[in-house]
Amino acid sequence: MQSKVLSLGVLLLLVQALGCGNSGNGDGGVGDMRTVAPDMLPACNPMLSVGDPCSNKNKKCTGCTGTHPVCLTDITLGMSNPISLDQNYCSNTSCDPTKSLDTCGDSGKCADLDGSGTFQCYEQCTKGKCRTNYSCFTTSNDPARTVTMTPTSVHVCLPSELGDCDPTRAMQCTTIGGAMTSTITNGDQYAGCIRNGVDNVGRCQLIPCSIGPGNCPPLGGGPASCFYLVAAQVQGSGASPTDALKGTFCFGIPPAAMQAAVGAACTHLNDCVDNASCVMGTCRQSCYQGTQPTFMGGMAKYKNPATACPAGTTCNDSSQIGTASFPGACIPK
Repeated sequence: MQSKVLSLGVLLLLVQALGCGNSGNGDGGVGDMRTVAPDMLPACNPMLSVGDPCSNKNKKCTGCTGTHPVCLTDITLGMSNPISLDQNYCSNTSCDPTKSLDTCGDSGKCADLDGSGTFQCYEQCTKGKCRTNYSCFTTSNDPARTVTMTPTSVHVCLPSELGDCDPTRAMQCTTIGGAMTSTITNGDQYAGCIRNGVDNVGRCQLIPCSIGPGNCPPLGGGPASCFYLVAAQVQGSGASPTDALKGTFCFGIPPAAMQAAVGAACTHLNDCVDNASCVMGTCRQSCYQGTQPTFMGGMAKYKNPATACPAGTTCNDSSQIGTASFPGACIPK
């Protein structure tokens, strides 16, 4: 499976931008205005930094860093109601990651949150350093528009409510995409939480499944298969050792014409046909040793039993789970 840091995974359709206001230095020290109500902020401050609180009372104010400063007041995600940006958010609508120096200033980073090609300035951050009601999320710049022409992960402060789970906690994602998790596939009530930031913020994005053929619905318009996954496999270097993600979940596989057959060479865990995975460079049929968990409810069409290993192979604990019962791969005896 290709290791990558997932983008925020939300579609930013509307950003209401009103004139920029003012703030303190944002360092949490004396004179810091980052926790002051917007209507208590002083007159326009030309030293205002990206991510600072700002007032929209003076629509002609140009205090924010950069050539096209704006005071963001809310964002609308898809068809949802606008999400208010607490104390507003100083930004800039003119930034370009192809430039060696963008217009976001020392505290900002030019980022495209949803892959739409719309770049804007957001406050750079490290763990635990965003202001109240904000968290440090991870997103990626469009690789076609970066200086190095390779994906660049950026960490920026965004409203904490954009995350809907804590990746360090298990058994919390009882809904996914607005639906009850237990109704989507095999009746398992817990989806998988994927980390989306250096703070403990994540999204309920992985549908649970049972090992067996045809046990995953299409994902993003493409085929999917059931894999045993842990956090590091999904997030790569973005995962934390404390992340709780562990179990069998649906994950996308290539279109049929590009899938490697059982016994064929492969590179990534999900290069193979359905009900198979890449183990040490070869596609091996998936299997389950022992009694696989079953769940009430769900959809019968996603409850196909695990397939017995072909003659001459045995179900191997390929993920090194270390228990008597495990999802594995059929390896030659």
